[in-house]
Amino acid sequence: MYFIMRIFFEFRYICPKILLIWLKSTNLTKGMENKMIDKIEDKLKKFELDTQKLFLKLRELIFKCEPQVEEQMWAGLPSYYFGDCFIRLIPFAKYINIEASGIKNHLEELNDHKLTPKKMLKLSTSENIPWELMIRIFDETLHK
Repeated sequence: MYFIMRIFFEFRYICPKILLIWLKSTNLTKGMENKMIDKIEDKLKKFELDTQKLFLKLRELIFKCEPQVEEQMWAGLPSYYFGDCFIRLIPFAKYINIEASGIKNHLEELNDHKLTPKKMLKLSTSENIPWELMIRIFDETLHK
């Protein structure tokens, strides 16, 4: 095994694709991907495809802002923790509510979008999503 690894690493500049395929086939990369936890995956399956796509895109943005974020269920709600900071994505039939402390810093920019009485952002599957703004909100929430 060591000999095979040594050969791959010696020729890593010549055959990076082979090395990548080999690493993915071993347990060396296990746990490095952002695998959704089963409880959240099961909950998400109950919603329409548009809601699932929106949820997955928002989840992807959260992990882009902080790769070390911890995903878990809190009171039946998908939640993403980094230290004491958190983001909650709360899926409904045709929209997703987002609970994030960074929302309060961007209320003027969110005039075209609905906010709940608790200042959660309500994103409908049929509206234009401000992706760049969502990245800033997630980043500010997780790194305050």
